[in-house]
Amino acid sequence: MQSGEKSVNVPALTAQNVLTIDLSDDLKNRTDPREKYLEYSIMENGKVLSFGTTLFVRPKEFTFLEPKITYGISESEDKFALTFCAENYAKSVCLSLKTADCVFSDNWFDIHGKEPVTIMIDKASLSRKMTAHELSEELEIMHN
Repeated sequence: MQSGEKSVNVPALTAQNVLTIDLSDDLKNRTDPREKYLEYSIMENGKVLSFGTTLFVRPKEFTFLEPKITYGISESEDKFALTFCAENYAKSVCLSLKTADCVFSDNWFDIHGKEPVTIMIDKASLSRKMTAHELSEELEIMHN
């Protein structure tokens, strides 16, 4: 497993190739691309601006382990924060509510094992008022 980081300065509204990685040692045999993935993030001043993952095969060919997703809900005056963790990599996690609607701050996201992912819900976006317990009962979590 490789890891690393690189500091770069990319002007706004531009694109720049900033890193090339040789993964030949990590993807030596036929099963490696089905069991390994690349995860990445872009950070500024310690804050994650963007993150994602890349598979080396089509998702249907990847050997996904059961992610065993868990979550917690915290509440402020105007928002709910849903913090998700998983024991294993979860690709394309999709959130919905059973009988209500809302706007999630992100959807169709990946969970990189035990790295937590926090999704916000502005209470004003809920189609009806609910408590944190009711939100938990309404929440549906789907994934690949």
